[in-house]
Amino acid sequence: LLLVSDPVPPTLSSLDRPLPRLPGARAESRAIGSLIPRPRVTALEDVAAGEGAVRAAAAGKSVLHFATHAVVRDDDPFSSFLAVGKTGADDGLLTAREIYGLRLDADLVVLSACRSGSGRVIGDGIATFARAFIYAGAPSIVASLWDVADEPTNQLLPQFYRAWLGGASKARALRAAQLRLLSELRAGKVRIETPAGLVSLPEHPVFWAGFALIGEPE
Repeated sequence: LLLVSDPVPPTLSSLDRPLPRLPGARAESRAIGSLIPRPRVTALEDVAAGEGAVRAAAAGKSVLHFATHAVVRDDDPFSSFLAVGKTGADDGLLTAREIYGLRLDADLVVLSACRSGSGRVIGDGIATFARAFIYAGAPSIVASLWDVADEPTNQLLPQFYRAWLGGASKARALRAAQLRLLSELRAGKVRIETPAGLVSLPEHPVFWAGFALIGEPE
């Protein structure tokens, strides 16, 4: 398992909004990593999650988990990117074009990132990261369909892994994790810190239904 979480955001053009840090992504990745024997986990976060290190570590991994920003370029889909750290000559942008060129052994790629599964429908379908990773060799992708909230996501995805590693299919594991989060939202158990204090999140689908499984369901 390769866990990439909260890299130092790369510098974008002056026309783009700066990318904020994602402290919830670190908590999410550490919770997932705790479910698997330590020798089988490669965790890259902060300055260690540079583009070169991510590319090198991805080789031979069964699961790739990205807890970072995704930026979808509807006007130039191949330039859509996952934000990883800048190292050396690398720009820190793992673009869809570059993902198409990877050769992966992964059984599953999880994109815990804003808009990672969305994009504009064109003649060839959805030009997104999911399609790029499938082309690179991954049979199954779990990806977000819209901007996902940092806090509920770091509860949803560890529960997905717990169910999947416990023997459920990928599809059933994702469904079980979403239903469990929905139940906790309804019970007022999901609370986040705000300037006004702790606030309970509502059961709105934006908080629990933002991820979809694309590809092989088993």
